[in-house]
Amino acid sequence: MRVVIEASKNGIPYPVFNRVIEGPGYYAVVLTGYAGCGYTTHDSEFDTIQQSKKLEQQGFSHLIMNEKGGAMAVISGPEPWLNFT
Repeated sequence: MRVVIEASKNGIPYPVFNRVIEGPGYYAVVLTGYAGCGYTTHDSEFDTIQQSKKLEQQGFSHLIMNEKGGAMAVISGPEPWLNFT
């Protein structure tokens, strides 16, 4: 995957620099307070959701993106899944 987050978009407050998210996988969990390598990429929804939950428990602000740059959210339930926001 390779997604460019344009400056000041998707809740990431960087007015000057675009941010490039790249790596293997279909999903990325992106820390919103980091300009550099504050992201992980994942092949499965399960791994993406696990990473998101871990960051949430640690108090980190983050967002989930798909390979096309669309923002996603975790939908809670017996078997959590991802949906576009």
